[in-house]
Amino acid sequence: MRLWKELEAGGKIALFDASDADVILRSSDDVSFKVYRKDLEAYSDGFVGPPSSIDEVEVVQLTETSRVLELLLQFMRRQRQPSFKDVDFNVLDGLAEAAEKYEVFSATEPCKIWMSAAASSHPVEVLSYAMKHDYTELANQCAVHTIGLDVDSTLKRLPPNAQLPWLRYCYKWHNVVPDLLRYKNPIQCRRKSPPDGPPCALWSEFYARVAEKFARGGLKVLQPGEIGSVFRIAEETTGIEDCPKCVLRTRFKMAGSRRAVGPAAKIHQIHHFVVA
Repeated sequence: MRLWKELEAGGKIALFDASDADVILRSSDDVSFKVYRKDLEAYSDGFVGPPSSIDEVEVVQLTETSRVLELLLQFMRRQRQPSFKDVDFNVLDGLAEAAEKYEVFSATEPCKIWMSAAASSHPVEVLSYAMKHDYTELANQCAVHTIGLDVDSTLKRLPPNAQLPWLRYCYKWHNVVPDLLRYKNPIQCRRKSPPDGPPCALWSEFYARVAEKFARGGLKVLQPGEIGSVFRIAEETTGIEDCPKCVLRTRFKMAGSRRAVGPAAKIHQIHHFVVA
């Protein structure tokens, strides 16, 4: 906070106010950062052009805010990296984009980690970032959190080349869910029942519990790694685990659900998304 108190007083940040600096970076909110060209050239690409033959300080106007630049430039010095713990998401988003834009590789991975942590709270922004920069694992992680969001507003916030893949992704999910909830008739399966005996009385209760969990549990239970637990809990609570043929049937159903959900859960398999 000390840096920002000084910023309010003088329009500059003390940490980047070297008297012998040969480059001045000016933020979008008109704050100056006096830095060294050698640091910019060593840690990044794109901040400045070739050195001028004229012996004068170069002034570069940037589109990033002073808060973003204050954090980004700390990754370009011999010092500890800044903490993102109390950084507002809008600043983090801007920082992540700036790190990619200027190829500050010392900052790209930390930014990706913190953007990943925000996947559930800011899914559209993180998905946009991940698809733009081809981070497939992160895109798959946060894409599921965008299911059910308003289509028009989401499309406006996604990069152009990500819009069609996202629409296809949502379409696949909406096809998967009804199939998971579709009821299957019970079968005569208990060993102690005669061949013409009644069907298993526990199957309907079991299937109702599974369908209710899928319907109410949200997208979390539809993840491939969670589907098995849904079936196992339903087996234990209904007692159907004592019915061998029903258990075998649930295994086939569980495997089919995983096969259906698996492709739908991975947005990067729908389209190769790199935004030029």
